[in-house]
Amino acid sequence: MKNGFEILLTYWYGIPSMPEKRITKIKNAGFKYLSLHWCDEYESSNGKKEEIFDKCKLNGLQILVFHLPFEKANDLWKNDASGRQLFNIYKQSILDAHNNDVEYVVMHLNSDSKKIENIEIGLKRIATLLKYAEELNVNIAFENLQTEDQLDKIEDMLNNYSSACLCFDVGHNNIKYSDFINSHKEKIKIMHIHDNLGKTDTHQTPFTGTVNWKKIYNLIKEINNHCLFVFEVQKQVNEEEKTFLKNVYLAYEKMKKDLEKN
Repeated sequence: MKNGFEILLTYWYGIPSMPEKRITKIKNAGFKYLSLHWCDEYESSNGKKEEIFDKCKLNGLQILVFHLPFEKANDLWKNDASGRQLFNIYKQSILDAHNNDVEYVVMHLNSDSKKIENIEIGLKRIATLLKYAEELNVNIAFENLQTEDQLDKIEDMLNNYSSACLCFDVGHNNIKYSDFINSHKEKIKIMHIHDNLGKTDTHQTPFTGTVNWKKIYNLIKEINNHCLFVFEVQKQVNEEEKTFLKNVYLAYEKMKKDLEKN
């Protein structure tokens, strides 16, 4: 797929919509590649994830990344039924990625700034998932967050498992600078691109907030040959969907031209 600077669009951009309508709008906007939230939380308003995947494929949209459920990410560190349940969901999602020829899944190590407990249990589960992913030729990209992201706890795993990599989230980094991810650039395989005003994770279209794009461009040039870039944007209040998608694609075109110029 890699041919210069390409952008994936996140399938979920904040508006409940059944697949047929959304797929048509995404295609009409000009996008070809997608990242899909591989979870069941949006099923009632958007349809089953498996149905979305199949319909995207039938309509010529290629899904290259699964984003794993993140609302209950803290459960992975719990020594109880909820922890075991989330571990099993993640393991099944890795198998689903393998079965659908999706090379990358994105994972949050936690969901908020609450102190995580049972570190040993959580790390053991993560190591098991990485080993399983390695066997299936799937990569797990751990994402920096706008809160404490716990990435330092998996540093050894980044070096010991070929399936372990990082997802650099531009918007999150604009709120809380991640020393860890900025010092492990060679491990970045996914970049989430969006903007904000530096305080709240609003997932705005690029160039509408305070992200320092000159620095991001420099990073993109460093990692372009081994990274997938995802516009993880959301429609803002009072923004019409068609206009939103058009502006997101225009932002991609601007970004591409800027990178070619410099």
